[in-house]
Amino acid sequence: LLLAEALNEVNHGPTAEAYSLLNDIRTRAGVVTYAAGTLDYTSFKSKIMDERLFELWCEGQRREDMIRWGTFVSYAASQGSAFATANDTLYPLPQKVITETNGVVKQNPGY
Repeated sequence: LLLAEALNEVNHGPTAEAYSLLNDIRTRAGVVTYAAGTLDYTSFKSKIMDERLFELWCEGQRREDMIRWGTFVSYAASQGSAFATANDTLYPLPQKVITETNGVVKQNPGY
């Protein structure tokens, strides 16, 4: 799924290989596959997002996926989280890294 997503991103739309990768998973699951050329960039990305939800259920990947897609903060806020901010998508950098680079590397916002 990550390779299919990457191919869609790099090529600004799904390639035959991306369709094949996604359809391999859908075939294994016994669900309908997608005909090559029927989805645009946005639709294919949406299908990948859905498929990652189904395939990786309870494996601890969803938060990181949503951060990568830029949907985490708005989704968490819509679920009533008072702590959903952009700062919640990055971890602090070790102070040693900032010190050793003489300030070239800056701390992530909020830390």
